[in-house]
Amino acid sequence: MNTFFKYSLALIALTFSMIVKAQTIDDAIRYSQKEINGSAKYVSMGGALGALGGEISSIHDNPASLGAFLYSELNFSPTLRFTGSQSTYYDQIFKDYRVNFNINNFSYVGSFKFTDRNWKTVNVGLSFNRQNNYHQNIYSEGINPSNSITDFFAQAANGTPLSYLQDDEANESDLVFNAYSAYLINPKDSTDNNNTEYVSMYDHYGQTQRQSVSIKGKKDEFSFALGGNYMDKLLLGASLNYSSIRYEYLSDIEEVDDANNITNFNRMNYEDHFITTGYGYTFKIGAILKPLSWLRIGTSFHTPTYYTLHDSYDQRIVSSVKVLSDIRYYDLKSEGLYDYGILTPLKASGSLGFVIKKQIAIGLEYEYADFRMSRLSSNYSSSEFSQENADIREFLKAGHNVKGGIEYRLGNISIRGGAAYLGSAYKNTQINKDAYTLVYSGGIGLNFNNFYFDVAYSYAQSNYYYYPYTLSVDTEPNSIVKNTSQYVTTFGLRF
Repeated sequence: MNTFFKYSLALIALTFSMIVKAQTIDDAIRYSQKEINGSAKYVSMGGALGALGGEISSIHDNPASLGAFLYSELNFSPTLRFTGSQSTYYDQIFKDYRVNFNINNFSYVGSFKFTDRNWKTVNVGLSFNRQNNYHQNIYSEGINPSNSITDFFAQAANGTPLSYLQDDEANESDLVFNAYSAYLINPKDSTDNNNTEYVSMYDHYGQTQRQSVSIKGKKDEFSFALGGNYMDKLLLGASLNYSSIRYEYLSDIEEVDDANNITNFNRMNYEDHFITTGYGYTFKIGAILKPLSWLRIGTSFHTPTYYTLHDSYDQRIVSSVKVLSDIRYYDLKSEGLYDYGILTPLKASGSLGFVIKKQIAIGLEYEYADFRMSRLSSNYSSSEFSQENADIREFLKAGHNVKGGIEYRLGNISIRGGAAYLGSAYKNTQINKDAYTLVYSGGIGLNFNNFYFDVAYSYAQSNYYYYPYTLSVDTEPNSIVKNTSQYVTTFGLRF
């Protein structure tokens, strides 16, 4: 079987399951990945501080970096973020954007010096860091010559007895029931109450399709870390981390028969809205070795995170169709709740730091996570996500991130730059095999002994595809170019 078609069938199975629940491969990826977010110094150097240490956001990557602090610190990092999206759907290009203000990082470090000749310092860190920012708006539009979301409803209805859909006492929270009640799907044999096959009510295509997507949300991490400096040769650290998730998705797909090609049809809307909230715990350990005065070698390990998640969802169908000789308007809604879990993979990193004459600092970092180890789990049945988990193993791969940064100090002024490559989680046979992110960044820091002020700018770009809906035949994917500009400032005190 063609690999792409096989993946499409898997997506169909996943999408049909969204009629009851909204858990897919994409959820496992979304909550496993991390953006380049944090303090201004961290962002401006591409997040490549795992071996250099001494920067509070880096303890979320390598807790051993906490051991490099010589003083107690308190800082916070307000951030302004602009996210633009360009969609291409049936050769039509549209742009949209979203603006978000947030606090990227808020942290405290307590540094305790010892007279012991071996342990120079033992430091305690409390840090809040915005790991991911999900805010995004997408608008797309095109004329579809070959299918409709009503075909999706019909495929989802297959297997359902007609007698159920005709029962006025049926569950109105069922999306399929509402699609039938809104006259958007028809049974193949309307005279057979046991009919289980359905088709779209469209007799032709060529309708205008519009989709508006609004995404909001974040993944935050709260870290309690302990780090120490042993003889200025070895830095060790460990942290216990609590992560919280909030993700809100709202999609409105509209189909309009502007050309009057479709008998008895005027227009319809399908709204899909869900909110995911949850939390998880992670333990991290790390080390930084200083074999030479100018060289740092770092490594860290993050345990898998199990997220306990709760979904609340509502789906709405609105239609304007001709029934007999009358134009009728239908507005039907389904809703529900669902609890489940996601296990994200173990993560490991290796990093190098170079310090030249205490004036130039260079950081390089590599991160690894095997997304095939992600798992969805149900609170209701041990086998409920067996197909989704099989698809995770088949369609995902190990992910690789590479980060680099440089800092040049000139008196009390630091000039910084960085770049990062955040790899795709999909295998090379998948449509989103090139869904990686490139990040470019820069910034300036001002150091006034007990006070410092940093500013940073980063630009991230990624390209990916998604399907407004999936069918057993090829459908047109929506091609998205996502651009994010981030402006970060950090205000810090040393004492």
